[in-house]
Amino acid sequence: MILGGVNDTMKPHHLAEATEAAKRAHRQVLLNKLDQLTDKQLDILDLADEGCRDSELAYELGISPSAVNQRKAAICRTLGIDSFQFASRLYATRKWGNILV
Repeated sequence: MILGGVNDTMKPHHLAEATEAAKRAHRQVLLNKLDQLTDKQLDILDLADEGCRDSELAYELGISPSAVNQRKAAICRTLGIDSFQFASRLYATRKWGNILV
């Protein structure tokens, strides 16, 4: 998020406040993107939140390990992130009451 132009008079604590506000806004955007995921993708995230490994995800969902990887990649693409681990943490944040990550 761009905070806007150069401001040589901005006090350090104002910059810190603006940075925190930008982080909160970014988290909210990511949390809102969770609503775009399919039920099958949410199943992957739910089981991952319970601690299942990829082989367990495949077994529980009755799909191949390759399909698990494809769904994980699709989740990351939808959220606009590179890390499934972060996607899982984000999902847990939403699931367990929007506690900040």
